[in-house]
Amino acid sequence: MATGPSSKLDGRTEAAAHGVMRGVAEHGAVVTIAHRLSTVVDADRILLMDGGRLRATGTHDQLLATDELYKDFVAALRISTTPDPTPAA
Repeated sequence: MATGPSSKLDGRTEAAAHGVMRGVAEHGAVVTIAHRLSTVVDADRILLMDGGRLRATGTHDQLLATDELYKDFVAALRISTTPDPTPAA
């Protein structure tokens, strides 16, 4: 499954789209290209591009721990840097 642009979605619709993606991901691969970190923070693997080149790869937590650019993006968007204690449904 490939997903389309989500930057113009309101919060409720974005949450619904994430729910659909999680459901599909239980049975297959989901490829998401995003400018919004909130779209990908739950991904099994994030590929961080910089200047058209692969800069880093990992989970949200791994990238927070190892990549300054990713940390800067997260800080700029005020996304929580602490892992969610509740398991994904």
